[in-house]
Amino acid sequence: MHSLFVTCIFAVPLHQDSQNLNPTYDFGPTYGKDYQGYDYSILYWSTPSSMSDGIYRQSALKCQALCESDSQCYAWTYVPPGADQAAPERCCLKNPVIAFPIEADKPFWTGAASRAVNWQPGSIPYPGDNWIVPQIHYSPDCLRVGGWHDIAGTMTLVEDDDSLIHHVFQGCPGNGGWHHGVSHDLIHWQDAAVPVSPVAIHETYQGMDSYDSPCSGFVVVDDDGQVCAGFRQCSSDQGFSHPWDVPLELRCAKDSSLTSWNDPEYIFDFYFGRALPYDPVRPWKGKDGMWYATIAADSCNGTTSTCLSGSAQFLYSSPRLHGDGANWQMLGIMFASNRTVLNHGPQGGNRYNEFVTPDFFGGLPGDPLNGTTKVMLDNGYHGYTTYFVGLQDDGQEFRPDWNKVGAVDYGGFAPYLRAGMKGLDAISDTEGMVFGMSRTFGARDPNHVNVNGRRVLVGWLQGHVALMSLPRDLSLDSNGNLLQQFVPEFAALRVPQSHLKLDVTFEGMLNTSQQMEVVLRVSYVNQSSFGFSILQSPDLLEYTSIIINTTSEVVIVDARKQGNDVARAGPLELNSDGTFHVHAIIDHSIITVIVNNRTAITVFTNPTSPYNTGLSVFGLSNAEGTLEKWDMQSANPTQWH
Repeated sequence: MHSLFVTCIFAVPLHQDSQNLNPTYDFGPTYGKDYQGYDYSILYWSTPSSMSDGIYRQSALKCQALCESDSQCYAWTYVPPGADQAAPERCCLKNPVIAFPIEADKPFWTGAASRAVNWQPGSIPYPGDNWIVPQIHYSPDCLRVGGWHDIAGTMTLVEDDDSLIHHVFQGCPGNGGWHHGVSHDLIHWQDAAVPVSPVAIHETYQGMDSYDSPCSGFVVVDDDGQVCAGFRQCSSDQGFSHPWDVPLELRCAKDSSLTSWNDPEYIFDFYFGRALPYDPVRPWKGKDGMWYATIAADSCNGTTSTCLSGSAQFLYSSPRLHGDGANWQMLGIMFASNRTVLNHGPQGGNRYNEFVTPDFFGGLPGDPLNGTTKVMLDNGYHGYTTYFVGLQDDGQEFRPDWNKVGAVDYGGFAPYLRAGMKGLDAISDTEGMVFGMSRTFGARDPNHVNVNGRRVLVGWLQGHVALMSLPRDLSLDSNGNLLQQFVPEFAALRVPQSHLKLDVTFEGMLNTSQQMEVVLRVSYVNQSSFGFSILQSPDLLEYTSIIINTTSEVVIVDARKQGNDVARAGPLELNSDGTFHVHAIIDHSIITVIVNNRTAITVFTNPTSPYNTGLSVFGLSNAEGTLEKWDMQSANPTQWH
């Protein structure tokens, strides 16, 4: 629902004894106030004026009763007919509840549910003002601890009723292991019954003395259908030759919910001359029936701290993943390169250290080579996720197409506009990691390399705190270029009554929302710079702009009016028919934009007021196309206090 924050009107408590429940909350029903935000359900009504009694008291009581009857509901707000021109009469159910309702200049009714006395905010609150707190992104408590996090492992499994359940494990070393989140629709996430597992245990293999957290790894299904998690311990007090000499291990699940794990099985050693993350990818079964796995390192075998020949993926194979018949042997280097997103020509690049938290997969939808195209992801250069597209046969080297190297998300890149420079030559990778450590899942078959299926990607966002990114579907176009788009399941969050579809030539500023979806489609434009601005303040002094620059062929997200020192930018990949497609999801202070299904940029902003809900276009006065917007319901309400 739309937020209204203005001067005090008045309050008319209907239940005089409500103040005895808990002085922290206003249990109402109270007139003239609003428990702002955190809507998880919005019910649209049409109460006849004959039942209004002037202030719609009975409808407010009906909304209160609905909240009390729903175990998820901790507060509610009722908006009478005509109270808000932006949307019709509605009852908004909320979770969580902030301490006090705000005064409204509209005849709203509000109140906290009686169960609010038992609600406990997250042990690690989201920082900042309440209106910047995301409600669509998934942000478990442990990710709000400083330090290193990642997408440690992912897996989609088929349940007994043939439905899918998605598992994402995120590194939370401060909590001693992997955080475990689950979802049935990729949109609504919840902590697993045991929210942190696998966890650190004391390990003494080959002289180890480690009681550290599991590091980045994978989740895989073995030959017998058992789910196993694989990783290395993040460190050890001592090892075979060095403290960092820890093997690749598996812990296989004891239960279908993946909350209890067997003792470690050590499947192979990988010891290096210097301390490295040496992260694994998810092992896969080749078309030849052999299992394959890689370990990330550099191509100099640790003989120097700066490896000019770059990063390397060491390839192993075995007849079985683990247990009887397993016999892992190193085959050599599957892929080595010093090339980066901005430096991947024949002269090489400046990647001089190991690959980090890599992923390797094939079988993408749309592949013109029927699923044989492979994609490798890496996060070792400035932390953002780099992709390489190429080919790889069982047991052989990965052969990249050097014209198909890029970043999954350009949130860590800035404009570097110079005369005559275009695309990648007009940006710089100077802003560190915003989106990184990403992994894929989403398919019915767990073999993501050699079995065709859906490929959903999530990454770690680093901004105000750490969060999981919004899931994206990956595919290939007819030329083998990597495509991405928000998963279509997000459409379930659209509020139908809020939908607007306008000609792109509209003028003025729309009063919209800080939680919305925007789609801009342009079939003709005669300006070299165009786009739209969001989160605009009423005085137009504050906003974030999404800019398409066809001269320099870049996409720019400029939030310098909302807390960013520099704008962010990525290459504009042009459609052959001259059209433009810009898709954005705004989740309060987090903006994610995907342009032409090729270039994605995620930006953290800091709007200074909940009034900043304006939306306008620019550079489109003589263009042809449409702009659509929807308000979005909350999917993963984040605790704030």
